[in-house]
Amino acid sequence: VVLTVQATGDSLAWQWEKDLLVISDNGILSGSQTAVLSINPSAIGHSGSYVCRVTGACGSALSTPQQIIISDPPVITSNPKDTVICEGQTLSLKTEATGTDITWQWYHNGIALSNAGKYNGAQNHTLTISGISTAEQGAYTCVVSGNCNPAYSSAATVTGQKAATITSQPASIVTCEHAADTFV
Repeated sequence: VVLTVQATGDSLAWQWEKDLLVISDNGILSGSQTAVLSINPSAIGHSGSYVCRVTGACGSALSTPQQIIISDPPVITSNPKDTVICEGQTLSLKTEATGTDITWQWYHNGIALSNAGKYNGAQNHTLTISGISTAEQGAYTCVVSGNCNPAYSSAATVTGQKAATITSQPASIVTCEHAADTFV
């Protein structure tokens, strides 16, 4: 992060302030008494209101306050889990993350989901899929975005298992005693 101020006058001296407190060079902050203040590497604690007081032979001037907001990038702390579920059941997939101003977007086989049909929570940390069928099987991922680069969950594979169903019923038979009949 670099802040720059320009000033004119005779015998100028610069002093940067953060949140109304004078700051000093410290290895991360440099240029605290120059026209260019540099913060490297930046951290959340560097967020605040910065001004530069420029003093010359005939008085001083204060720059307009500039806000520096440093955000925590999104970090996935818990990935969704592979799941085997019976078709027709409801499933919830969950991703946990930390970060500043984060948002969520779930994907099924690379296609962004919306809260429609069988899907609920497509822009939340928990995605609920009701009435799983073959169409909902596949890979689910979640992208967590914020003020910094997004974070990607690992893929969770959802596999639906078919319930037992009888495809052919035995036929009723009327027969005689001691007959060799076959039930089909």
